[in-house]
Amino acid sequence: MYRLPLIKAEQSLSHGGVIAYPTETVFGLGCDPFCEPALARLMILKGRRRHAGFILIGASWDQLLAFVREPSKEHMKQVRTKSTRPVTWVFDAEPGLPDLMYGPGHTLALRVTTHPTAAALCERVGPVVSTSANFHGEPPQRRYLQVVRHFSGLVDYIVPGDAGPHKQPSEIRDARTGKVIRS
Repeated sequence: MYRLPLIKAEQSLSHGGVIAYPTETVFGLGCDPFCEPALARLMILKGRRRHAGFILIGASWDQLLAFVREPSKEHMKQVRTKSTRPVTWVFDAEPGLPDLMYGPGHTLALRVTTHPTAAALCERVGPVVSTSANFHGEPPQRRYLQVVRHFSGLVDYIVPGDAGPHKQPSEIRDARTGKVIRS
């Protein structure tokens, strides 16, 4: 990954911007998880309801676990187990992020990204909000040029690249129980 796109993405995020970037499944739309105006803008852009919550991605569990109450060791073992498909885990959240980040019951969804561009971005800036790059009711975008066509002028920066090999958004599981929420 070239450094310049990551520098531009970092600058956009540090100024309260919303960016689009490739992940292991689809293109994501994201922002700084501490920036409430950017979160509100992202909700409006996506047409999301207020308490749906967002996913927070990071380059490692070390970046992410400070935001949540860790479940039992048994459940954490399951969370840390490698999967053939990307998995997002829902945890009980610790306070500290804007309310727009949290899902029902004060939960927070986390995923360690395996996409090299998304991981490099998180290594530079820390965890980043991630929601699929699509408008409500439309399929998520997977290709850079599709994202440019749909989101130019609506986001502050689009990181070049393509989504990874997985065709569907990540599976979502409850980290406290292991139950599948979205397959």
